[in-house]
Amino acid sequence: MAGSSSARAVLLVLVASAQASALPRFAARMGAACSACHVNPTGAGMRNAFGRNVFERHQLPQFPAGNADEPFFFSPEVNEHLSIGSDVRWDYLWEPKNGGGNAINSFFPMQADLYLFAELGQRAGLYVDIGVHGNAEVFGLVRAPEWAGLYLKVGAFVPPYGLKLDNHRAYIRALTVGEPPADRDAAVEIGIQPGRFSVHAAVFNGAFETASPADQEGWKGVSCRAEARFRPGPVRLAVGVSGLFNRQEQMRKAALGAYAMASLGRFTYLGEVDYLETQDISVPEAFRDTIAQLVTFHELSMLLFRGFDLKLSLESADLDLQASPNQVTRMGIGVEYFPVELVGLSLQYRRLVADPSFVLGTGERVDGDQDLAVVFHFFF
Repeated sequence: MAGSSSARAVLLVLVASAQASALPRFAARMGAACSACHVNPTGAGMRNAFGRNVFERHQLPQFPAGNADEPFFFSPEVNEHLSIGSDVRWDYLWEPKNGGGNAINSFFPMQADLYLFAELGQRAGLYVDIGVHGNAEVFGLVRAPEWAGLYLKVGAFVPPYGLKLDNHRAYIRALTVGEPPADRDAAVEIGIQPGRFSVHAAVFNGAFETASPADQEGWKGVSCRAEARFRPGPVRLAVGVSGLFNRQEQMRKAALGAYAMASLGRFTYLGEVDYLETQDISVPEAFRDTIAQLVTFHELSMLLFRGFDLKLSLESADLDLQASPNQVTRMGIGVEYFPVELVGLSLQYRRLVADPSFVLGTGERVDGDQDLAVVFHFFF
């Protein structure tokens, strides 16, 4: 079946992926939206004043900075209306190829992003994120008065969809919005965040992987995400739904997903499931195949002590629901440690499980593939 070949081509990109670290768990523990700590209303990227001055210096590390009233050794606030920030992740990856192919034993820069945010007025700002791998987000942000909770975002950015993990090669990211830099596009986004509820919707060009910033097709892509947060007793709970539709000249893709975050005491759970359909529309309609896929992500973390998490993860991807064998499962165990302010260290071991008869287009088996990743993280 043609769908099976396409699905295995996708997996070829995803098998050797970077270490996963789901930072939305911090929002889950706080019972807050990701925008509580980030400038971007949909989360990720540069931290806002609370994120950089309070959370990452005093609440996150095992050995926090001094009193909140003491001046910082280094301040990212250039002046009252201009701030900078950064995320640098340096990775060591060990991956023996049990089923054939080239083994990996390498250091490499997983991420090096520099952020800038300029407050142009009481309600307007300009956000710039430049990365060494060619990934960039640049947008203008206009906010209504706080009581209204409305905002407008115009520029180039990642459309809202699902859990915004910092591992963009997780199945739930790579198969929906894609991997950077192909996961961002020229777009317009509007959102509303009244209290415990938030809704984000975007219209984008839909040609993520083209070099031209201009849309040379007649179609647009759309995506949306809605989330509600609750606190039944001691549990902090958030549930959300997402949708995405994108039509390009050669392909049509639709995705529908649901996710949940829950935190109780020292334990935090993140989960997402996405159903996708892709169709090659470059061929006559009578010969078109629709490939249905199902991907899931689960992570359970335990805060052993301040700044130190033990994490268990489970991912699965059925790359063609109508063909067999096309399902792969990836299990992981790891730790993440923030010893002092603005410094993190993580270690994760993962193993991939698949039907022994499942092979990639290159002839490689994936069952039993494993990897070990060590990531040094510096940020401000």
